[in-house]
Amino acid sequence: MCRLMYLLFLFSFFLVFIFPKGNVAHKDNPRMGREMAFLFAQTKLHEINVANPPYTVFNFATEAASMYDMVEDKKKTLHKKAMRRFRQDLGEKKDRASKLLSEVLRRSLHFFQHE
Repeated sequence: MCRLMYLLFLFSFFLVFIFPKGNVAHKDNPRMGREMAFLFAQTKLHEINVANPPYTVFNFATEAASMYDMVEDKKKTLHKKAMRRFRQDLGEKKDRASKLLSEVLRRSLHFFQHE
């Protein structure tokens, strides 16, 4: 508990005394404005050659569209495969049903002829 209190005190000390002093030095410089707050991020993005947002959005949109097309193609392929299997199963069931029905009719005809 003592360590936690010491850490909390140290953190508040840095917040209150150290960080505001760094900002006071920049208040005298009229060149440093709101736009300078993002200067570091802008220069770093420029140095690592990160693309501008419209290019990135365009790439994302084209990748999303191509991914959508790929998913649609896969979906159509799976649908065709499922329908082919369904038709095959349906044909097998029709054959089994027709064989069963013909066997029942043959036996019933045989039963009634002997009476």
